[in-house]
Amino acid sequence: MPRTLAVQTPALLSAPLRTLLMAGLSIALSLAASAQSTDVNYCRALLAKYDTFIVKPSGHAPRRGDNAAEVAASKCREGNPAGIPGLERALQDAKIELPPRT
Repeated sequence: MPRTLAVQTPALLSAPLRTLLMAGLSIALSLAASAQSTDVNYCRALLAKYDTFIVKPSGHAPRRGDNAAEVAASKCREGNPAGIPGLERALQDAKIELPPRT
């Protein structure tokens, strides 16, 4: 009769350590979500200035910014903060003060 060797694997992490790691992960995820929310709000503020000062009505059709600025504006309209650098650049090039980043 073959003999089987039972291998017992000890718990890799003790209960207090697991609790501590879960708490740390929760805090990190919360901070990341907060930072993303702040970026989206800043993106919206940039977009408002862009629409007010660069894409203002001129005659029958609104004046548009350059392609890069329009792509950045489109990203911010979708809630994607990746548009921030493009809108910042467009506003700075137009000598328009950037909104505060809070």
